[in-house]
Amino acid sequence: MSSQNIPLMANNILKYLEINFNGCTSGNEKIDDFIQERQLIIINYDDIVLEWIPYDQFNEIKETGKNGLITVYLAIWKDGPLYKQDSLSNYTRDSNKKVALKCLHNSQESIDSLINEAKKYPIKHKAFQALYDNKDDLN
Repeated sequence: MSSQNIPLMANNILKYLEINFNGCTSGNEKIDDFIQERQLIIINYDDIVLEWIPYDQFNEIKETGKNGLITVYLAIWKDGPLYKQDSLSNYTRDSNKKVALKCLHNSQESIDSLINEAKKYPIKHKAFQALYDNKDDLN
């Protein structure tokens, strides 16, 4: 990932995300705004750091289900999510994390649905989701 512009330390997660967000966006204003909104409410060490993940960060992508608007895949996220062991430690990544990918089929309605689904989870929820909106990249 291109998110190595500044060192990631315990006290600079918001600055780190602000600097690195510009280079790694979904291309969808609603999704990008939602991600930034969630990043700005990170306060505690155990808060989940929501990020947009580039497609090349996923391995072993397998389709697990689909409906008219969304196809769900299981994949391995190479770098993995940012986390802290405790309030005194620095952030690190949990490499090779299994994740569910939800591929949107060019529908604003499905984007709104996924954002509303993600909003149901508190910032401390341990479920990781990566939203991806270009099915062509998964085939």
